Amino acid sequence: MKPPWDENSPQWQALDAEIDEGDLVRIIGQSVDDGIFDVEAVFDSYSGRGRAAHLPDLLLKLVLYEHCRGRTKPIQWHRDLKSDIKVQWLMFGMKVSLKALYRFRDRVGPLLQNWHKQVLEHTVAEELVDGRQASIDGTTVAANASRRKLGNMQQVEGRLEQLEQALLSSPETISQDATSQDSIDPSREPGWMAKTDTGKLEQLTRYSKAKDRLSELHAENENRRSDKRKPVDKIVVSLTDPESVFGLDTEKVYRPLYNVQTVSDLATDFVLSYEVFAQHSDSGTLQPLMNKIHESDIQVENLLADAGYPVGEDLEFCETSGITLYAPWQENSSTAKKKEQSTEPRIEKDEFRWDDERKVYVCPEGNGLSFSGKKNRQRANGEMIQFDVYQASPQDCTQCPLQAHCTTVPEKGRTVRRDPYQEEIDRLKARMQTEEAKSLYKYRGQTIERVFADFKEHRNLRRFRGRGLSRARTQMGLTVLGHNLRILAKLQEKKKREATDASAHKIAE
Repeated sequence: MKPPWDENSPQWQALDAEIDEGDLVRIIGQSVDDGIFDVEAVFDSYSGRGRAAHLPDLLLKLVLYEHCRGRTKPIQWHRDLKSDIKVQWLMFGMKVSLKALYRFRDRVGPLLQNWHKQVLEHTVAEELVDGRQASIDGTTVAANASRRKLGNMQQVEGRLEQLEQALLSSPETISQDATSQDSIDPSREPGWMAKTDTGKLEQLTRYSKAKDRLSELHAENENRRSDKRKPVDKIVVSLTDPESVFGLDTEKVYRPLYNVQTVSDLATDFVLSYEVFAQHSDSGTLQPLMNKIHESDIQVENLLADAGYPVGEDLEFCETSGITLYAPWQENSSTAKKKEQSTEPRIEKDEFRWDDERKVYVCPEGNGLSFSGKKNRQRANGEMIQFDVYQASPQDCTQCPLQAHCTTVPEKGRTVRRDPYQEEIDRLKARMQTEEAKSLYKYRGQTIERVFADFKEHRNLRRFRGRGLSRARTQMGLTVLGHNLRILAKLQEKKKREATDASAHKIAE
């Protein structure tokens, strides 16, 4: 559909004169026009039937510009088409229905990760970002769901049964003279149930997703240590957004939420990688995020993370990928608990020396601890892992002058657990004691906090607008794309100024 104005139209030219050269709306519009990413891909998503589609490049400019200024609701975009002169200038006076705006938002969702990759590769090719030093972090974002509409397995299964019975007894599915003992009298339907068959079918789909999600959570619960398991009736999901997770947000309020993760360039705040996860912890997110960066042939040399990220597999991954990881190491939960409860100075595992030749641990008194078996333990980040257990001789422990500070049960002999990734852990711990680590790590919080503060304070990323993981990823993708385009424009302008200054300096010489 052709817009009513072009660049020669007096209406457009009048608006053009009102907008500053460096205005955000010009930056976003020019970024799309420059072909930094494949806008044509959105045309392929149209069927080619029916009315002519609105020009996708104009719609994309609109959606990106609105996200850049924190206006994430299609209803806001629809109003701005009528009242905001910058939006009218950007769209060449084109009017778009609210329904079309909702559809377009969902249409671009699957394209955003690839567009992000294209912008990243363009930025690196122009030598504006190198990505060699990066920081990874996450934050929780509230789902578009009430924190009070929750259900456990028993409640969800009960509602599914009631919905199925109601649909079976509907006049649309049975004849007027048919009867069923199991049918529900429409006049006696529960208040939570939709009044129309269409609404009931939507509820049926949603509660089916809730049941599937609960099955996953029950399986995860069974895999936990017995003392860490929740009562089955306390395992709940949101009934409005079953794909979200119920947990503690940044304001210490329990609600349905998603976990947003980014990897940012330390020097520029450019987002190298992003993803939205339906999980509480940061554990297990490092490798997927870094693999996205590696797809663009970008080599991160130094990666800064907090203690919630690294698990043994991540340490191995980083070493084999040429990434130097800087992150505090979190001990398993039982060790951490013992440290908190201890009132006496305790000889920790780090004071035991590993003798690789003899394959034993050597205590501070020089006694060996031999392999005695394997045991499953849970790390503080929730990861379950199988440790090798090494045990000292009871005779050595009972006669040891350090006994009071080493073990409370000397007659059994002190035990030390060896992680299957112990060598990688030891190297990480040693690295974190260096001056280089201390110097690098102080910049981590500054960088990542700036990015998330910008997203939440200025881009309205405190709550997702759409429901479901797919729409959460769409909103995040649009936010990141707009953010990176703004950073790119600033870096290009800086490079241009530096080139001009260098040229002027050369002439002066």
